Amino acid sequence: MGDLEDIKKRTEETLQKDSDNVEELGGIIVDLEMLASEVSDWIDDAKEDEPDDPEMKGRAELLVPYISEARKLKERLEKRADKLRKKRDELEEAAQKRPKPPDKRQKPPPQNLPPWTNWDAFKRQYGNFWKQHIAPKNAQELTAGQSAQQIPLLSTGAIQKQGNTYTANQKGTGWILFAFKNGYEFRNYVATFKMKIISLGGAVVLLPRGLLLPVNRFGQVSAFGRGISFPKQMVGKEFTISVTVSEQDVTIVVNNGAPQTFKLPDPSLPLPKNPNPPAGIPILLLRDGASIQILGVSFQLNAIKQ
Repeated sequence: MGDLEDIKKRTEETLQKDSDNVEELGGIIVDLEMLASEVSDWIDDAKEDEPDDPEMKGRAELLVPYISEARKLKERLEKRADKLRKKRDELEEAAQKRPKPPDKRQKPPPQNLPPWTNWDAFKRQYGNFWKQHIAPKNAQELTAGQSAQQIPLLSTGAIQKQGNTYTANQKGTGWILFAFKNGYEFRNYVATFKMKIISLGGAVVLLPRGLLLPVNRFGQVSAFGRGISFPKQMVGKEFTISVTVSEQDVTIVVNNGAPQTFKLPDPSLPLPKNPNPPAGIPILLLRDGASIQILGVSFQLNAIKQ
């Protein structure tokens, strides 16, 4: 029951948090939603542990009060998140009605700041989510300067995998990503894909540095980060694409061709302006029937976000 005790401790700490600042409230709400998702996973795992074997009946009975306690924790987290959402909405409404200050040089703080604005808090909370939902239990943890010996490729969302072929549902979006144990804090790296696009479908998109973030209390995720769409000229051809990410600078080379460079959006931009996460991993996005083969991958980590 050690995991539950850790979750209980973090739950009690998070339930005590409050603020009259809209941005800070948003961060607290994200923390509550992630914790509720962790509790839900713990309950599911505990239920799976309940054995039908009569010799293990005693263990199943011992789990019952812990599962009941976990359900109450989840309910408290969800109620607190709902209460803070209401408070945030009221604060935003009051701010809109409040007259603007006469000094036009005084700009109000930007609204809808990204969840990684406080990086230390985000890394701690999101790191737990990543290790619970994204990275396999045996995934490698990389240090700066290290090349991956084994690369855990995770496919998630509305996507099917057969061998090395990945296909998105006809009406849906899925993602393929490097699910290293600490992938959420990767800053600078070089990643290489050898691949073939079978069908573009709705789109095949590469996010040079992205993250999968939960978007609701039910654990649904979405990719955040600037994406580059592959053109139809690439369909049916095997090719190798190398992606070098250094701070906000990205260099892409296809089949040893001329390097193409661009900058990722500033991580500190408000959410409506699509900021790019300050750390993360390469993500391939497939939409509406898109299908690809991944024939080989490599990855070298150069720096971790501090």
